Amino acid sequence: MKNLKILTSLLVMVVTTVGWVSCTGDDNDVTNEAPYFEVSPVTINARGVVPFTETFKVCTNQAWIITEKPLWISLDATEGIGDKEIGITITSSEKNYRAGNIVISSEDKKFEESIEIQQNGNTLSVSTGDYKGSKITKGVFKGTDNKQYSYEHIITVEFVVNGSHLASEYGVTGSTIQGALSDGIHSTKIKVYSNRESTSFTYRAFATSKATGKKVYGIEKTIVSSSN
Repeated sequence: MKNLKILTSLLVMVVTTVGWVSCTGDDNDVTNEAPYFEVSPVTINARGVVPFTETFKVCTNQAWIITEKPLWISLDATEGIGDKEIGITITSSEKNYRAGNIVISSEDKKFEESIEIQQNGNTLSVSTGDYKGSKITKGVFKGTDNKQYSYEHIITVEFVVNGSHLASEYGVTGSTIQGALSDGIHSTKIKVYSNRESTSFTYRAFATSKATGKKVYGIEKTIVSSSN
């Protein structure tokens, strides 16, 4: 009886091992094991520098084919058998934003997955984001106008930049960021001096165009800097 229990446990372990599926990224032959079909990632964001290159994986033990893709992308493989890592190239966009889907199906049409492609265009844009709080210190401070104030407000705010490859600098009112530019969310701190512990502050995000030197602005936003 004891030997029978051990044999049963070993059989369970073998069945469990055979049922486990992994995606190695290499081409595999179609097998008789349980079918599986996945893609990764399911979303690709093309931001900043264009043309944009990326890869995605097809993880399957089936024959597969790309059945749909936007005209503005190219792939280094459109069909295959088994696991495959596929390179994708997204061309430059003249629009502010565009999106499309890559659809991958098994050859027998029993499985289908899609990858959403999102791309910001070649238009520089910014938006003023969230107020993230402030550190307020009481003391004697000299402002940019050379007057003395009782409080220093170090205010943290967020803003968003799209098309950063077209910008030479960006930031919000009272703070400028230069150097490594990238699309997405950025955070910066601004020093404001006041004679009140609680004070309102109006700011907006901006980015400076490389081509024209002009600033592109977001919408103004007013917050209250307070220790309360």
